[in-house]
Amino acid sequence: MKLLSSATAALLLGIASVSMVTAPVATAQDAEVKTKPSKEFSKVYNEAVKSFLADDEAASKAAIPGLKAAVSKDDDGYMLGSLMFSVGKKFKDPVLEIEGLDRMMASPLIPAAKIPLYHYEKGAAYYNDLKDYSLAAASFEKAYEHGLRRGDIEVNLANSYTLSKNYEKSVDWLVIAIDANAAKGGGLRKDLYDQLVANSRRSRKPALINKAYKAVLKRVPSDVYWRDALLLFQRNSNLGVQETADLVRLVRAAGALGYRQQYSEYAEVVDSRRYPAEVAAVLEEGFASGVISKSEVTFSEIYNDAKGRVAGLRGGWDQDEREANASSRGYLAMLTGDALLSFNEYGRAQKMYEAALAKGGIAGNDGVDQTDRAQMHLAMALFGQGDLARAKAEFAKTSSANRKAVSEYWIIFIEHKLNPPAAPAEPAAPVTEAAPES
Repeated sequence: MKLLSSATAALLLGIASVSMVTAPVATAQDAEVKTKPSKEFSKVYNEAVKSFLADDEAASKAAIPGLKAAVSKDDDGYMLGSLMFSVGKKFKDPVLEIEGLDRMMASPLIPAAKIPLYHYEKGAAYYNDLKDYSLAAASFEKAYEHGLRRGDIEVNLANSYTLSKNYEKSVDWLVIAIDANAAKGGGLRKDLYDQLVANSRRSRKPALINKAYKAVLKRVPSDVYWRDALLLFQRNSNLGVQETADLVRLVRAAGALGYRQQYSEYAEVVDSRRYPAEVAAVLEEGFASGVISKSEVTFSEIYNDAKGRVAGLRGGWDQDEREANASSRGYLAMLTGDALLSFNEYGRAQKMYEAALAKGGIAGNDGVDQTDRAQMHLAMALFGQGDLARAKAEFAKTSSANRKAVSEYWIIFIEHKLNPPAAPAEPAAPVTEAAPES
């Protein structure tokens, strides 16, 4: 640090680095503040500067009470704060350093350009030296509010909140950090994604976990991240059977079926008796991948039963469509659409869902309204035909809490199809979810 020997000049402020993160770099606008102290203050100040230059810690600190007593104008107060900061910095006294910063920031002489840097410096002292991460976060936030965007300030905030175990705030700032890094053209930050996922899971808050994984998936659409995200979402959500079926369909579309239990669940919730072609197709994919085997009795029995039902279902579609179109209610059209969808007959399924939504009255014998189900399945039929823009718009129309939450993941997946993200040079390594027990 450069110290000006003149009693009429303030001390230059250095910028400390925060451990584990990068600090801002001082610029030309951080030049000294021009001051004109009182005579009485100057006398005491000159002696204090001599002690400082002589590396006399005891004398430098002993002079401070006298300097405080001699303050009679704003210039004196600002110079006192600057000296206290310098003494605290040089002799590793963070409490003195912070008091000096507070005095300078309270002064009317403070240049606006210095305020964010001083708040940052204060946060650095709390973080590095006092290990008070909550106060460090508060100071870093002040720096950010005053416009500081250098030195990975968003990461500093996230680290501070992580260490103070405020995982919700940490996740918020990690998302901001990821967006800021992308905006300035930075490469994928593996450390940020790892911390984002880990902190959300430490919180044990489902909403926060969903928020974190969605932020990750928007940037890094890996099949492993999709698998973890959707498994955790399903585990933390109270989904019905039909809603779960539409979630596992997304897992399949994302190429994220990787565990035996996932194939068992797919066959169970989609139901091989109602939609055998779909179940047979997904099991064939599992056999081809080696995740499951035809030698396993459970899977071979489900597969053979499903294959045996397929042929008998194709012949009745024309009649089903005529009856659905003739009905005054939309429920039969939705069911016909579901059967067609399971056979990948996307165009015909689309017409059935559109008819169902136009008719209304989409409720079964139990009286439960199924409009959102028809809406979501219309979006899937469009997705199957490659009409991604309209599929995204139709998914966005779902309104019930569970289906809206599932649709949000579908929309992220479609957005990647519409605008594929750049392939990462070094893919982020997710915190992989342990395989569920069979």
